[in-house]
Parts: sequence; C-alpha cells; structure tokens
Amino acid sequence: MSSNTSDSEPTDHDPSNASSVQPEDTISVAEAIDQRITDSLLERVERDNRSIEAVVRNLIAEAENALAGDSKHDAGEVLETIHYFLIHDDRIDDLLSPYDDTLDTATKIRFEDHRDTRAAGQTPPPKQEFQTQVQIAKALRYIYSYANKTRYLPVRMELLDIPGATSPVEGDPTPIGRRRVGKDETLDELSEEITISHEDCEHALVIALPRKGKDSTITSICGNLKDEHGYKWFSCLDDGRNETPMTAIPNDEAPIKENLAEFGQEPKAYDSEVFVPDTAGVPEVLPSNFTRFTIGIDDLTPRLIIRLAGLKSADSNTMRRIGQALSETLDSGQGVEHLVERLQEYSEELEATITVTDLEQDEFADDTDRGEVTDAKAVEADPTVREVTYEMDADKALNDAAESLLMLAGEGLIAGPDATTNLDIGEVFRDQDRVAVLNCNFLKPRNEALKYIVLNLWLRLIFRKRDENSRLPRALLEIRELKDIAPSVIGNAKYKTEVKALQTTIYEIATRGGSRRVMMLGSTQKLNDVYKPVRTNMPIKILLQLGEEEIMTLDRSYNFSPRQKEQLASFNVGWGMLINDGDEHWPINWRGARCGLGLGDEHWRDRYAKAWGARVYEGRGTGWITAHRDKDVYINTRSGYVKPIDVENDNLPENGEWHLLWEDIRQNVPVTMTAEDVEPPGPIPTELIETAIEGRRDATIRSDLSLTRDREASERSLSFQNMDDKMDEEKRRVLDENNVPKPLEMWIGKNMKSMRSNMIQTLEGVQLADPEDLRTLDDVADQCGIPKGTIGRWRSERHDFAACMERHDNAWKLTKVGHRAIQINWEKLDRLIG
Repeated sequence: MSSNTSDSEPTDHDPSNASSVQPEDTISVAEAIDQRITDSLLERVERDNRSIEAVVRNLIAEAENALAGDSKHDAGEVLETIHYFLIHDDRIDDLLSPYDDTLDTATKIRFEDHRDTRAAGQTPPPKQEFQTQVQIAKALRYIYSYANKTRYLPVRMELLDIPGATSPVEGDPTPIGRRRVGKDETLDELSEEITISHEDCEHALVIALPRKGKDSTITSICGNLKDEHGYKWFSCLDDGRNETPMTAIPNDEAPIKENLAEFGQEPKAYDSEVFVPDTAGVPEVLPSNFTRFTIGIDDLTPRLIIRLAGLKSADSNTMRRIGQALSETLDSGQGVEHLVERLQEYSEELEATITVTDLEQDEFADDTDRGEVTDAKAVEADPTVREVTYEMDADKALNDAAESLLMLAGEGLIAGPDATTNLDIGEVFRDQDRVAVLNCNFLKPRNEALKYIVLNLWLRLIFRKRDENSRLPRALLEIRELKDIAPSVIGNAKYKTEVKALQTTIYEIATRGGSRRVMMLGSTQKLNDVYKPVRTNMPIKILLQLGEEEIMTLDRSYNFSPRQKEQLASFNVGWGMLINDGDEHWPINWRGARCGLGLGDEHWRDRYAKAWGARVYEGRGTGWITAHRDKDVYINTRSGYVKPIDVENDNLPENGEWHLLWEDIRQNVPVTMTAEDVEPPGPIPTELIETAIEGRRDATIRSDLSLTRDREASERSLSFQNMDDKMDEEKRRVLDENNVPKPLEMWIGKNMKSMRSNMIQTLEGVQLADPEDLRTLDDVADQCGIPKGTIGRWRSERHDFAACMERHDNAWKLTKVGHRAIQINWEKLDRLIG
C-alpha cells in the first residue's frame, strides 16, 4: 500500500497541528535541569529544617518534664541533644556575632561557655543551660514563646491587586484569625498561611450556636474588609435590640479585649451613620450619628414598585403602565399623590385611542418600481393620519401598587423627588470611610412589616447603584441572622408576602452579586434555616461551636472525620473551622470584633453615653444613688441645665438621662475662666459640656454621639396633631354646608379625582338616557362610555358607588345619592378640604 503526501499536509507551524499547543522550554535543557534539581534540593533542605525544628520543640517540652522529675528520660541527655541541634544550625554563628542584636550579650556569652564546656566533655548546670537554650531557640524562631509554645498560621483576607481594585493596605493584611499548629507539625509558616479569596466577592456564611461568636466574627471580618480592602460596609439587619449601631463605639467586653490583645490589636470605634426611616415612632431625641431618611419616587423603578405591592413579578403590560405613570409624574415635577392617581387611572378598564401617522408615496413613486427615471422631487411622502382604538384591561396589580405607595407615603417612607430627607445611595457609597447602618427598630407595631419593605428597598438600591457605577467602592452587606430574611420555609415567616419579596432579593444578590462586586456576609444558627439557593451560593463557610444536629447536617456535605466532629462540638467561644476552596482549616482562633456588640443587659443608648464620655442614670440598683448621694446637682448634657439631686424626695435623673457632675465641669474649665463663671442654675455653655465630655472619654470616638432633638420632626408632629383636630372640625362643617351624603364623603381628595370623574360620567349617562335603553350593564356602558367590567367592579367593591344607582323595574336608574353626586361641586370641595 502506498501513501501520497499532500501539499496541504500540516507543518509544525500550522495551527491545526497538535504540536502548536504543546509547552516549550524558554531556556536550554541543561539550564532547565539544573534549575529543577536546585529547586528540589532547596525544598528538601527546607523540609529537613522544619523537621529539625519540630524535633527541637518536642525536646524542649521533654526537657521541662525531665527537670521537673516527670520524665523517663535523663535531663542531661535531653539537654545534650538540644545543644547538638542548636550548635549545628547554620544560623548560629550569625546569631552569636557581636553585630547581631537579636540576643543580649550575656546570653551569647553563656551559650558559648556551655558549648566550650560540652566540648571539653563536661556538663553545664542543667537549669541555666536550659534557660539559655530556650532563649536561643526563640531567637532562631523554633518557638515564639516559652510560656505558650503554641504556634499559629495567620488567616488573612486575600490582597486585591486586579484592574480596578487594589487593597490600600501596605504590606501584609492584618490577620483576622490564626490557625493553631501542633509542635510536631512541619509546616512552612510563610508559604502555608491561609488566605481567604474575595476577588470575585465570594459570599461568606458563619454558622454557630447562640452566643458562640457569630456576630463578633462577621463584624471583625467586615471591619478588616473596610479598612484594608476598600469595601463600603453596609450593616443591614438588626434583630430589634439595636445591636448594629454599636459599630460606633469600641468593644468593651473583657474576653474580646483580651482576644484582640493576643492579635496585637485594640478595640476600635468606626465612624458610623445610622439610617432610620422617617416614619411614626422615631424618637425626637437621638444621637447625632442617626439620620432620618425617606426614599424619593425618582429612585423607584417599575420593578421596585411591584415589589412594594408585595408581588414577585408582573407582566410586561403592567410594567409599561407603571413606567408610564412614573415618567409622567417625574416629568411634571409632581409627587407621590400624582403617581398614585396615575396608577389608579391606568388600573381601570379603559378604552384608549392613539393617533398613528402613516407616510404614503404618491402615484409617481410607482414609476421607480418599473425602472423608469423619475424626478426626485416628484417622489414625496403624503402623510395620512389614522386613529387606532384599543381596550386597556383592568389591572389589579396596578391598583395594589397604588395603594401600597399611598400607604408608604402616609407612613413617611416614600416622598416626592424634592424631599430634603431623600436617601442618596450614591453619596452614601462614596462616603467609604463611614459604616452605613440601617436601623428599623423604631417602627410602630402597626408598621412591623414595613421593616422588610425598607430593607428590600435598601438592598435593591445598593445593588442597582453598584451595577450602574463600577467606580464606586465594592459593597459589603453585613446581615446578622440571615434566616430572618431568606428563610428556607416561607410559611414560618410572620409577614409572608414581604419576606417572600425580600427572599427573592437576597437570592438575586447571592447569585449575581459577585459580578456586581456586592459581597454578602451573613450569620445563622442552623444552615438549613437559610433558603437553599442562597446558602449554596455562599462558598466560604465559617463553623464555630455547633450542636449535634447541625454537625450531622453539614457532615452530609463535607464528610467530617471523627476528630473534626468532636472538635466542632467542643470549640471554645471564638474558635472554629474555615471551609474555603474545598479545604477545611482548623482549629482557628478568630479575631473578635473591634467595635461594640449588643449586650442583653445594658441599653444601647446607655453604652453610647459612656463611650461618648457622659454619665448616665441606669435606674435604682445600679449604684448611682450610693455614689452620688453627697452631690447637690447634675447637668443635663443636651439642654445644659443644672438640676438638683434630692435622694430623699426621689428627685433623680430620668432613666437613661445623660448628665455630668460639677466636678466634671470644674476639672475641665479653661484657665481663662473661674468657677464663678459656670455656677448654677445654667444653662451651662455648650463648649464647656463638650470639653468635659471629651476629657472623660476613654477611647477615640469617630462619630458624633451627642444627643440632639429633631426639631423639624417635633414641630411637624405637633402641627399635624393640631391640624388634624382643626381639619376634623372644618371638614365636618364643609360637608354639612354642602349637603354631602355620607357614602360620598370618601370622594373628596386629589387621589380620587380621576376615578370620581369616571364615576360621575357614568351617573350622567344614566341620568340622560331613556330607562328603556338601560336594561343591562352593557347598555349602561354603551351609554356612558365606561367599560362594563369597571362599572360592575365599582358596584361590587365600592359601597359609595353602589349607593348611587340601582336596578328598578328592569332598568338602571339613579338614586337620590346619585342625583346629589352629579350636583355637588367636587372641585370646590377638593380646594376646601382635599
């Protein structure tokens, strides 16, 4: 058999040839072999050195036992073996050099004396030799501490160094944890330190039993990502105990302060702005870092409006109608009421007419089709106008959206585009140095469900803004108890509609947030409590102490060893396991939160007072009365007024009242002032109070925590109250003077204008028609031009309209209320009342 070689046979340079995708040496073969052998030798030497270090660590522990008489080995033999390893360390001569200041001179001389003594066949004093050996071992980094011989590998968040994102920290990032290493482990502490990847904003979930350090851990990591990796920290969910505002004060818990000291760090107060929805229930007096906010309709989208109505989705026609209503409202510079009116109008069943302009060419144009040359001016378009009529079906979703918007506007959350309280989420983003804390704990009980609506809006705005502008900082969403807003079983939620909508938002962030550089860091007590599509999209898991049931649940996914299961059940507070990139790292001592955490027995505002430098009265039984029984007066820090103390007559501060004593003022009076300048009754100058508070402050506080009264809200509330009383009287007078029937009282108001006009149009059609022509609702619809479905719905759902017309003698006729409805001057009433 013969074979023919084609001219098209592939060559080595042909892309279709397999050789074109094979690796090639960039250096000569000899150089490559030499480099590979050298690398292998170095790796072996380093591995041997680490093995020697592990042996020495074990020998030091054995020598300690031998010197105490608690070992089967002779202390002298163990010390001799340690000495052998130390003198053969390649670094020992440099360490003992007079130019190296790692060790003091006395220790160097003692070690050289001991070396000479052993070289002469003699034995140095055991205790003195052991002390010297330990100091040499520390200098050579065999051990780091004699009292605590435990070694650790640092756990850090990965340094970002990619286009558009660079960690601003210089050098290595600060550890957020440390993995304990056994004394006989031969790990390379530099190459085997643990880094947590977050280049693509991988989401993280912390799981633990109650009070085992979940919130402390996620808050610690959030602080690290903010300070050293350029994230904007959004603290999103509070369980009602005002724990999240504690980011503004330094941690004051003794165990966590000890933990931070082990990491070489101190508690830290973050500059925080606490956002509270400007609704009923918000206290008039709050710390100055609290900001009341509303959401302007110019920040809403059709999809957001649908979410506000508690709907998961809507069809395209509904979305277009909402978009049209929103566009018309914003273009006209109107507010929420106008938007609601438009939505209600579009929600009705209507017959609409649109004008279409068609362009038709004249008869000369036909010649061009036959290939004849025609004068260009002769080919002109002749515009013809035609009208297209179509029916717009009733849309309940639009009506629901209108009602939701009206309710939210009434509660103070949604406002017109020009409201001064409107949230500018872009500005919040750009203020990267401040933690943005959402706090919905002041809502009235009737508005409890509003918490989930506010959070949903908050998350949607963050996600959308970061999606629109990649120049903004990366967003970090801290969510404590993720199960509350993304539960695995929606039936367990108290407000199912609102939580379901919020769960959908969390799912979108979990699945799409990474690509928008929105990272979610959540906590939960049980993995299965969190919606499965959410938890499976959180690849970084931190497991602290767990119960048996939760260990079994996680074991189905991770196949823990018996030792791991035992450890997970017995971790001390602050210790845990990291599951990252398919590997389990344990045991890890996690760094505690540098900022404050919630305490069950101490009010959050009392802790603000102490951190700020004020004194606070926490009630009887707290020692305040005993400590201040001999004091005559105290000074309220907000008003500056001096108030007397009379324990016998129960003349004491109010619970939680921030105050100072005279001694606090006098200790901080500037030299240019005398005591007479600040004697009671006051008020004391503000600058003196601020000086005294600053002098009493134990730590740096980055936010202004002083108490302030929102006078605008207070005056608004007072004026509303007075206005309501006057309005009730005025409204009743106008209604009586204009003889408005009781069922029609609800027709007054701008938001009823469109619907009322259509109702009156229907009533006028009935009034003018011959009863013989109004046998059915179809007849009524034909007579008045309002769709039958709309009239039927008014009849069934609205008592006010049902009272206006009735079917009598097989024909539709107006009632007395209906006749009066046509006669009333509604526009006048709107001006007087609406």
